Amino acid sequence: MTGGVAYVLDEDGVLARRCDPEHAHLGDLGNPADEVRLIDLLVEYARHTNSHRAREILDAWESYVSLFVKVAPRGVPAPVPPASVDPASETRR
Repeated sequence: MTGGVAYVLDEDGVLARRCDPEHAHLGDLGNPADEVRLIDLLVEYARHTNSHRAREILDAWESYVSLFVKVAPRGVPAPVPPASVDPASETRR
């Protein structure tokens, strides 16, 4: 369980345009605990489902980590805004 937090792999950089900011905060994996939590979730998912995609992400973690966006509902402390999204254009740099 993630406590209402979702970790979204935003490979195309479109999540910020598709998410309603009145209902959700978007941020990067702002602290090491988020990264550890996501890795643990991926490891468990891969173990239970034999997912090749999860294994691919784990094997190339350094290439994927910056593509994940932490999504939390309003009312949960706001995460740090994604460093890789330009708020003016809402596109990836």
